Amino acid sequence: MAFSARFRTVPHALTRKRIYALLIVHDAAYSAGVMSTSLPTLLTPHEVAHWLSQPAARVVRLARAGQIPCLKLPDGKLLFDPRELSRWVERLRTGEAANA
Repeated sequence: MAFSARFRTVPHALTRKRIYALLIVHDAAYSAGVMSTSLPTLLTPHEVAHWLSQPAARVVRLARAGQIPCLKLPDGKLLFDPRELSRWVERLRTGEAANA
C-alpha cells in the first residue's frame, strides 16, 4: 500500500530542527543587512505548526485571530515570515504581550 503524499503535512526534509535553523539564519542575515533587498522565504501554516509542535488548525485559527503574525493573501491563504515568527517567539519567551 503506497502512502499518498497528499496526507503528509510537512515535507520530510523540513524537520522542526531545520525550520528553526532557517529562522535563525534568516534573521541573522536580515539583521546584518545581507537580505535587505531580497524577498523573505515564507512558511506555510503546516511548516509553522510542525515547528511549534501544534496542530495546523490551531496555527490557522490563531493567525486568523491576529495572535500570530502572518500575511493573508487575497485568496485566503496564510503565509508566515520567518523573521516575524522569530520575533514573536522571542516576545513570548521574554514574557511580553503576544500582540505587542
